[in-house]
Order: sequence, then structure tokens, then C-alpha cells
Amino acid sequence: MRTQSKALVNVTEEKTHLQEANDTLKAEVKRLKDVAEGQERETGRVKAQLKDLRAMQDEKILEKETRVALNLGRLSDMQTKLERNMDAIELLNQQVRAHTQTRKTRPCQKRRSPPAVRLTPKRQTSYVQLQKKKKKERNTQGAHIHPFPVPVIKGRKGWRRDESKNGDVFFQR
Repeated sequence: MRTQSKALVNVTEEKTHLQEANDTLKAEVKRLKDVAEGQERETGRVKAQLKDLRAMQDEKILEKETRVALNLGRLSDMQTKLERNMDAIELLNQQVRAHTQTRKTRPCQKRRSPPAVRLTPKRQTSYVQLQKKKKKERNTQGAHIHPFPVPVIKGRKGWRRDESKNGDVFFQR
């Protein structure tokens, strides 16, 4: 019986030892499960933050693309306005050159003073004659292409009409 009681004591000691080891392992498993759960929660939170950050980044990219497109449209409008303005400036420069050339080539005209006393009475003009005169004046004034009138010099010796390559008309000696 002694051997049986020794064996029983050994088995009980081993049982208590195994029970303690089992309890410590269960506590370790519970602690590891808690750690894993905490890590899963943290992972979920990080994933949610990443999703929010991506959404914010997409919004910012879309906003920047919209601003860039708007600025490109504005730049395009400004460029077309600038091109139109440059064309208008070139046309005005051509007109100024033509006008300056006509002023340089035009002889100085002296103003004649009207006669002090009219010797013959002025003829009465009819309404039809006045209308014809006005129509003739309009036809001669509208004959030029340029916005300023080109002087027509008739019967002056030494003056000739010249047209430049760009269509400007001027008179030279």
C-alpha cells in the first residue's frame, strides 16, 4: 500500500502541477485573444481612417482638377482676347502709318478767304438738285476702304496714287 499511496501522491502532485500549467495556459490564451481583438479593432480603425483620407484626397484632387480646368478656360479666353487686341493694334498701326504717310505726302493747302463782296446773286437750288448733291457727296465719302478718308488729289501735277502691299493707299510726288 505504501507504493500505491506514493503513486497516488505522485499522481496528485502531477495533477495539481498540470492543473496549474493548464490555468496559466488558459490565462495566456485569454490574454492573447484580447491582444488580437485589440489589434483587430485598431486595424479596423486604421482602415476607416485610410478610407476617409482617400475620400478627402479624391475630393481635393477633383477640386484641383476643376480649378485647373476653370483656369485653363480663363487663360484660353484671355489668349483669344489678347490675340484680338493684337490684331486690332496692328490694324490701328497700319492706319496710323497710312495716315502719317498721307499727311507727309499731302501738300500744304492754303485756305482761301471768301470774297468780301458777292458780285452775282446766289442761284436758287431746287430740292432735287440738293438731293443729288448730297448723294454725290455720300458716294465720294463712302468710296474709301479705310476708316479715315483718303484724300483724292485731282489735277495736281507730280502727284500719283500708290497702294502698298497691305492695301494702304497714299499719294506721292
